[in-house]
Amino acid sequence: MSRPKQAPERSINLLATRTERVTVTKYNEKEKSRNRDSADGMMAEPALIRMEMVGRLQHRDLVLRSVAAACKLVAPPADPNAVQEFRMQVVTAVGEAFNNIVLHSYAGRDDGIVEMDIRTQSGRISIEFRDWGDSFDPDAVPLPDLDTLPESGLGIFIIKTLMDIRYAPGRPNVLTLSKSLTSMPMRSYAVGDPAEGKR
Repeated sequence: MSRPKQAPERSINLLATRTERVTVTKYNEKEKSRNRDSADGMMAEPALIRMEMVGRLQHRDLVLRSVAAACKLVAPPADPNAVQEFRMQVVTAVGEAFNNIVLHSYAGRDDGIVEMDIRTQSGRISIEFRDWGDSFDPDAVPLPDLDTLPESGLGIFIIKTLMDIRYAPGRPNVLTLSKSLTSMPMRSYAVGDPAEGKR
């Protein structure tokens, strides 16, 4: 059996010098992050989270966890209850939007692509969905009859109630949901007599 050839000494030295090179980057550098659409591949703030997935209901949990985590990047106000309510409203609206894309735009097919961009900045979040399924007009969806408590058909109503919505049909369809902390209703959480207000 023949012995394996040894790598030349010169190659080992070249590898060693390459691994000793260090690129200095600041961990918290906010000025630039990767952007495939710009000429130099870089972009300035706001923070961007980009995801692409097959439009299946099984991926809903991943979408909601990502959005909930992104809500933490929005600068919190003094009232922690408002932050919690902000996150709950954003996650609820995004869940309804993702369901609508999977169930209606792609009509239950499990091979459609959904792209999602989450942009955060101080006091604001914006979530953009792109899909290549059937288009629709959110303004043409009638208001539901809330007295009958329907089991379905509330998605667009919930989304419009909780967030600002923009929709552009096409290839792709683009749905943008945005919300500002300053638009959150100010609520009083004062503790009172629990018997008060009961009817």
